[in-house]
Amino acid sequence: MTYGRMVRAELLSLRRSPLVWLSLLAMGFGTTVVVLLMYLMQHPDLIPSSGLLRTKMALFSTVTTWEGYLAVLTQMTAVAGMVVGGFVASFVFGRDFTYGTYRDLLVAPGGRGLLVHARHTVYFLWSAVLLLEVIVLGLPAGWGLSLPGWGLDVLEAGLARLLVTGALGVALGTVIGCAALFSRGVFGPLGVLVLCVVLGQLFPLVGGGEYFPWSVVAIHSGAAGEEALRLLSPLSYVLVVLTSAAGYAGSLLHWTRADHP
Repeated sequence: MTYGRMVRAELLSLRRSPLVWLSLLAMGFGTTVVVLLMYLMQHPDLIPSSGLLRTKMALFSTVTTWEGYLAVLTQMTAVAGMVVGGFVASFVFGRDFTYGTYRDLLVAPGGRGLLVHARHTVYFLWSAVLLLEVIVLGLPAGWGLSLPGWGLDVLEAGLARLLVTGALGVALGTVIGCAALFSRGVFGPLGVLVLCVVLGQLFPLVGGGEYFPWSVVAIHSGAAGEEALRLLSPLSYVLVVLTSAAGYAGSLLHWTRADHP
């Protein structure tokens, strides 16, 4: 079996999976929440005067511009992308252990290594669709809100950060896929995902976030503040790439060389 046919077979196997639609709904919901928050900040009279929400909204009144909107959308992509992407990676690489069909894959035509490459391709394609969904839903919604500060330079800068943030988060999903193979299921990697995301939010607060890959994603998105961006260096991004490569290599080596009883 060729690489192309293997990828096609993997894509066909996902047609009836509910996780495909659930992941699309999750990213769509996250985008909708951002749009709703923007709308409420534009119309504070809709918020009860005695509620805590009005006080919180007042702190973010300056983001009701295209620049601010794209920044919040990017921060949502950083968190939701890593979480939803982690679920996707866990399912793509761990579902056969749950279904009890992994032994069939050991003798699949084309070799074990080809299967790992094909599944990584499916994961990257799936994640790209989710990232594209945020843009396709987010941009028209921004125009519908009639946000001030529109400009091609603002749009290019905002989308560039969003795309890089999404790509960084997707790259780290290879670690979750590797954890799925090592733990032989879908629950072990979810524990790894939760740990990594929590630590990713913690390190920027206590220091050293520029050296922890999951923190690099959050910092790059602007979630830790614009000043924190100065902490990032080329080494920060190199560490993300190396971590992603290690996850990919770990999956490949484990699946092709380890014993699978």
